[in-house]
Amino acid sequence: MKDSEALLRELEDTLSTDRRRELENALGQRPALAAKRLRWRRIAQDLSRARNVTFAPMFADRVLVRIREARIGEDSMYGHLRWMFLRVATGGVALALALGAYNAAGGPELSGSVIETLFGMPAPSLESAIMLTEL
Repeated sequence: MKDSEALLRELEDTLSTDRRRELENALGQRPALAAKRLRWRRIAQDLSRARNVTFAPMFADRVLVRIREARIGEDSMYGHLRWMFLRVATGGVALALALGAYNAAGGPELSGSVIETLFGMPAPSLESAIMLTEL
């Protein structure tokens, strides 16, 4: 039996008396094994304290019911957000088309290309081109 297995069985209190004596002898001869035993005992104590914490009966069921209710509310909330986004997006597309038509029909001065005209960008002048290079 390996030392780790013997330590584990000792902590679980399933180690035979003969094997317990052998383990005690090994612990006296090997300080690293004694340190390992101490660490494992601390872990076992922490674990036993953690197991003592319990929740009220039916805790998991109540949590799952709340999660399901939240999901149902979430779906309806996202449905409303989706419809609101579609309305805003449709309005934005309509506005962009209207501005493009206004610019194309003669809003600001017409440029040489269709893209510049649709976005209302005036044709660059010599003065603006020089100012951009000076930055």
